[in-house]
Amino acid sequence: SGNVDSRMIMVTPLVELSPDSGLKGDDVDVEGHGFGEEVEVGIVLEPWTITGEAVGTGTGAQTVFYLDYFPVFAASETISVDVTGGAVGAGGAPASTLTLPYDLLDAVTAIYADLTLLASPADYTVVLATGVITWVTDQTGTAITADYDLTLVDPADYGLVDGTGVITLVASAPAGAVITADYTRDAIIIEDSTSFETDEFGSFTKAFDIPDFPYGTYDITALDTDTGPNSDTAILTIGASITVSPEEGPTGIVVTVEGRGWTKDE
Repeated sequence: SGNVDSRMIMVTPLVELSPDSGLKGDDVDVEGHGFGEEVEVGIVLEPWTITGEAVGTGTGAQTVFYLDYFPVFAASETISVDVTGGAVGAGGAPASTLTLPYDLLDAVTAIYADLTLLASPADYTVVLATGVITWVTDQTGTAITADYDLTLVDPADYGLVDGTGVITLVASAPAGAVITADYTRDAIIIEDSTSFETDEFGSFTKAFDIPDFPYGTYDITALDTDTGPNSDTAILTIGASITVSPEEGPTGIVVTVEGRGWTKDE
């Protein structure tokens, strides 16, 4: 018998970025191999929290402007209420139960719940279905909490996002209860079209524009949603950069250094 040797090789999904660095608005391709065959792919961009702007209170539709922010599919909210003057269905006594009706009409007893969030490259709308929320106060009678589900209307285009914003609503008269909601967006993009599925070999390419995030390094993670999932992470650098041309050559050759993203007039 002859000599025998062996080594272990690991076959795993692979994600590559082209380019792997740049500035706001630059186009980046996310290329993946070794994922599930003909399955939807999600992408996560982290870590970065985009701060939302609370737009105050009112009985009409509330609009929140995010700084260079991109739409996603899933959403959830946790709401806390500070009773300031009695609310629909109860007076906010300690350990009492408070029932607040809500619908999508600007009615006297309704919490107006059609929240339009401006996004780039497309708008989307968060819609709260018609129904009733029952709140239970704490022992002081001032804090009332409850959870409810949101439906997110899909936009036409998709990007990358991660973060938490703040939305402020108000119950219409005669309720008088101010509601502050922490709105957490899901960082995973899962498109409901075949345009972002892997091919028969488990490969895909997805392009996106670098958002207006602070300079630094960010993880771009791709994962498929049907087979495990398979996943891999690549690093994207946002910030000042230089390029050298040519990158090699003999003594005496002229080398050009180009830079982007540096301080103006310095």
